[in-house]
Amino acid sequence: MTIETKYSPGDKVWVIFENRAQCMRIEGVMLNTLGEIFDESGKLVSYRVRIKCYLGGGNWVHDDNCFSTKEELIKSL
Repeated sequence: MTIETKYSPGDKVWVIFENRAQCMRIEGVMLNTLGEIFDESGKLVSYRVRIKCYLGGGNWVHDDNCFSTKEELIKSL
């Protein structure tokens, strides 16, 4: 199985942090499996996953809350 993430360590992303839009560098990425997905015959076809990005200082954010540009972040609000 191949899992591709939107962002990688070293990428800069825009996030809401401490109640304001900030550009931060991703220091790490963590993947958690939440469950398995089976087809009608019972064959395992995929996994449900959650991806978090580590921004340093003990701060993790879901990759869905990271944006490549400030404009994308603003549009999401």
